[in-house]
Amino acid sequence: METEAALEFVRAEVLAKTGKPLSDIEAVVLEGAWNGKTYEEMAVSSGYAVNSLKNDAGPRFWKTLSLHVFGEKVSKANLRAVLDRQTAQRGVAISPNVSQHPSAIAPMRSRTTSRIDWGEAPNLGVFYGRIAELEALQFQIMAQKSQLIAVLGLRGIGKTTLSVKLVETLQTQSDQFEQVIWRSLFHDPPPALHDLLADLLKSLSGQVKLNLPATTDERLSLLVEQLQKHRCLVILDSFKSLMQAHLLAGQYKRGYEEYGELLKRIGMEHHQSCLVLTSQDCPQEVVELEAQQFPVKTLAINGLALQDAKQILLAKGLSDETYWETLIDIFQSNPLALQLVSAKIQRSFGGQVSSFLKQKTITTRHIVDLIDQQFQSLSTLEKEITYWLAVSPFPLSFADLRNHIPISGAVLLDALESLLQRSLIQGEAEFTLEPIVRQYVLNEFNKEALDSDLPNAGVSIQKLLERCYESNER
Repeated sequence: METEAALEFVRAEVLAKTGKPLSDIEAVVLEGAWNGKTYEEMAVSSGYAVNSLKNDAGPRFWKTLSLHVFGEKVSKANLRAVLDRQTAQRGVAISPNVSQHPSAIAPMRSRTTSRIDWGEAPNLGVFYGRIAELEALQFQIMAQKSQLIAVLGLRGIGKTTLSVKLVETLQTQSDQFEQVIWRSLFHDPPPALHDLLADLLKSLSGQVKLNLPATTDERLSLLVEQLQKHRCLVILDSFKSLMQAHLLAGQYKRGYEEYGELLKRIGMEHHQSCLVLTSQDCPQEVVELEAQQFPVKTLAINGLALQDAKQILLAKGLSDETYWETLIDIFQSNPLALQLVSAKIQRSFGGQVSSFLKQKTITTRHIVDLIDQQFQSLSTLEKEITYWLAVSPFPLSFADLRNHIPISGAVLLDALESLLQRSLIQGEAEFTLEPIVRQYVLNEFNKEALDSDLPNAGVSIQKLLERCYESNER
């Protein structure tokens, strides 16, 4: 009870003073420090890396409490004394040191538990890093009251894992949502919006048998009405499953266009709930609504921090630690890629990273497996842009690309925007490929010629374009 009261008090103060909820790892540090644990003991009981707790999350947490919450120096050593003093000033007792003043004890707000419908959500297992991303997501939901959030990134980067961790984190916080619903769209075929709405409405009703409206529009209106009456969090995972291949980003498969109306109404109409979607491609409705400053937000997910990526290799029992950073760099800290390749190294090379790195073709194949499906679904023009960006030793501007690709500026601009929405390129005035995507292009199409600015690079580009046009028409 004592620890729980301390957590509740600090959680309320942090949210009130910073506008951000207490993160999961901060709660680990707080509870551990309150109970006199070392960072090593916290790591064992929580699953977080010692370095993440001791050198990153811990120092940042104490700095936040000191500068932005309590206005006095707070550390692991003096936490109890500070909280005793702060709670006594507010008339709330949370430790035996002040419990001798019964009149000062204020009842804690009762905890309410959200009803969670996990659907097909995967079992999370070990969660590596993502402290900043989880905090940013919580901040957008809780403090900024965003109604629609798109979590974007390449395959395997951890979008689904982050969404599951978000639900687990919110589950420990009182009075956040009345209900949380997690649904995957990764089916063949994906559910039609008409059917998904029936499923969501059934879950929101507590599985009570409903007389649902006959039309999709009426069901959508009923869903919005429920989101206005009740504070709910709905997560739609693998939104990319609804998107059409070989077209620019944000184009729906035939029969799934109604999902665009779902996003518009969730993003534009007044309600107290939030829809989070995960996708490799950003839906066009999200782009437009965010640009118009509706309560809509995109959150791009990149590779893990170096120390968090190393935790994956450590957990897989790999040796040759001096080569770990090379392996991590090759796969751009992509969690799925590192887990898959680590298992391969353990099985085939006894965990020796140096032996694996000598097998360049194996490394290449893992990169191909990671990127190939998304790359092959690009339009021909998008592929052509990536080829030019791959062979260039420096970022290319819009004008540079116009010089290479004889096409109208408007069409080229749309293709660039599409690649940005797919998280395949980066930049603003000048553009370059995401590093792992560049490796894919160079490894897949004659790396020796494309990795330089030699005259034969132009010939290689021509061969690439010929192959590109054979596969699909512009």
